[in-house]
Amino acid sequence: MPVRRKVFVSYFRADRAEVEEFVDSWVERQRVFIPQIIGAFGRGIINSTNTEYVIGRIRTEHIAEATVTMVLVGSCTHSRRHVDWEIQASLRQGENSLPNGLLGIVLPSQGNAADLPPRFEMNWVPENRGGYARYYVAPKSAEQLRSWIEDAFQARTSRASLIKNPREAMANNARCHACGVTHSLRLDSKWRGQVPEPRQPTPGGSTRCVVIDFNPFFLGRQELLQYLDTLPEVLNWFTALPGQVIMVSEQTPNEIGAKVRARFPNHFFTVSGISGIDGWMTKGFWDFVNNPKSSGRWDAPSPLARLLLASPHKSPGP
Repeated sequence: MPVRRKVFVSYFRADRAEVEEFVDSWVERQRVFIPQIIGAFGRGIINSTNTEYVIGRIRTEHIAEATVTMVLVGSCTHSRRHVDWEIQASLRQGENSLPNGLLGIVLPSQGNAADLPPRFEMNWVPENRGGYARYYVAPKSAEQLRSWIEDAFQARTSRASLIKNPREAMANNARCHACGVTHSLRLDSKWRGQVPEPRQPTPGGSTRCVVIDFNPFFLGRQELLQYLDTLPEVLNWFTALPGQVIMVSEQTPNEIGAKVRARFPNHFFTVSGISGIDGWMTKGFWDFVNNPKSSGRWDAPSPLARLLLASPHKSPGP
């Protein structure tokens, strides 16, 4: 079996839905690498104004077991200070410790290129002809991505002398070249036409939104979705995160939960009704949650069912 390296994934939160789709594709389906953690700032910010202290904590708590750092690059990633900190922490090396291998992959939504974070760029040479880091467009196969990760892993010893990692770090977010602004939570909310206050779902008759959270590393998302497609009780569903599905149903969370538990008895999951929701998601997600509608597939008998119902009953032959 091919080796699966532990990879730390660095990204900007605005790209989270696309990043998690990338991770779901290459981890859950293709099993190319093991995600040590998805972004140090995706699971609780380290509260400190001491940049050096924060970078040390990132290294010891979030990147400790990973051997490769993968920067997933969107249009605004270059301007984010925490991405700079994560790269700096990844490149640190000591007498008894190796740096992480470093590679960047431009997210599919960006086509063939995007602005690189400055610390990454100083470790890269165009067309990958030198430097410590390597930069690619989105991979086309598991074998290709696996070879990139392996090259980064081997670079920890073969190219370590090429590392450029100045101690000075970005104290604040930089002005974004793509948007012409300095990103912040409140500004980004306005920038994307979203309000930072909690969003309340709009009731649609007797239908409601129900959310199921599960562990995608044990219960495959596609397997769960295929089962939900067999349930007339699930009128519609939407998925944006690897371990979550939003459903439209007339049934209660308890009734939906009983069906999922009967089909997947040995898996942990939760089912809950949405009464108030806030977060950072795409417009399609908010449209679905705030106006839950049936997809139409269970609104009437299928063509095959209508054909069977219309057929005259025949008695068995002699």
